[in-house]
Amino acid sequence: MKASGIVIPPSIHKHLRKQNFHLDEVGMSNAQVLLFDDYVLKITDLADEEGGKERVMMRLLADQLPVPTIIEVEEAEGQRFLLIRSFESGISSERRCFPRLKVVFHPSAVVSLV
Repeated sequence: MKASGIVIPPSIHKHLRKQNFHLDEVGMSNAQVLLFDDYVLKITDLADEEGGKERVMMRLLADQLPVPTIIEVEEAEGQRFLLIRSFESGISSERRCFPRLKVVFHPSAVVSLV
């Protein structure tokens, strides 16, 4: 598969068949990020330490914080491909981080918006 001029390895491609994608230009990492319907593909140079550390941190924090599920990691032609599952839509980050948090509105705390 070829996306944005990048050849995606077969081990990654098998998860992305028939998925729409667009290039994410918002993030601050050195990675090239492709947003698919159900996945996020982060592509970094093997020389970039950030890409290798990110995968390790996700695995270490998986039992403690809501982090994306790692689907596949591939290193090919000088690049690291990290395929992760997108967070479920409709669930706010606050709800994932604080599943037992309940918001209670007190009647005297009414605010008027003009």
